[in-house]
Amino acid sequence: ARDELAAEGLDLTGSVIADGVANRFCVVLVEEGSGHRTIVRQRDPRIWLQPDDLAHDTVCAGRVLHLDGHEGAAALQAARWARNAGILVSVDAEEPTQHREELFALTDVLIVSRRFARALTGRSAPEDILRGLAGFGPPCVGLTQGEAGSALLYRGEIVEAPGFPVEVVDTTGAGDVFHGAFLCGLLRGWEARDILQFANAVSALKCTRLGGRTGIPRIEDVWRFLAARGCSVPIAPPRKEQSP
Repeated sequence: ARDELAAEGLDLTGSVIADGVANRFCVVLVEEGSGHRTIVRQRDPRIWLQPDDLAHDTVCAGRVLHLDGHEGAAALQAARWARNAGILVSVDAEEPTQHREELFALTDVLIVSRRFARALTGRSAPEDILRGLAGFGPPCVGLTQGEAGSALLYRGEIVEAPGFPVEVVDTTGAGDVFHGAFLCGLLRGWEARDILQFANAVSALKCTRLGGRTGIPRIEDVWRFLAARGCSVPIAPPRKEQSP
């Protein structure tokens, strides 16, 4: 797994290795036709991150810290360090976790699925859900809604972007790539609607391909996908290879 990540250009400095412990793995059962999936997880408790496993310099080395909150105590420690260092804290929450509300209070960007957000806030309309999420403290909150697109509440303004109809093969990782694409646009200083449109496109493309990691689209694929639909975002098109 480390070799695959390194091959994609990820810096694994600071990653923790537990000797003699099997790596975490998931079995993903995908329903043919709908692309809906069921995930069966196995994770040895010895590889759950603890606050003592974290290195301050590693946590604070980037421009943004993205967390899912699963290892609640470790996530909370990392968020505190990042907040004190002036680093943007982004959270993807998909289920109740330890220290959830404390973590949300340290979060700058909170984006969750509509299903989880309804359970969390007790509200149903997107605008009401967003305002309910904002009540936890994050200045920027967002909602993913599958084929219906996404919505964002920032500085009192709600921004929405419709989804892209596609033939769904596998929804595994659709939310994860949305978050990655959202943060990409945010760090590049794009307008809110452009960020949502870009993230929707990346997520839609992922759903057309089998595999949580192998199905992640390249930026060139996203550009062509958007261009074919008359959409534009402030990114450069892929360069054509020049003949020698």
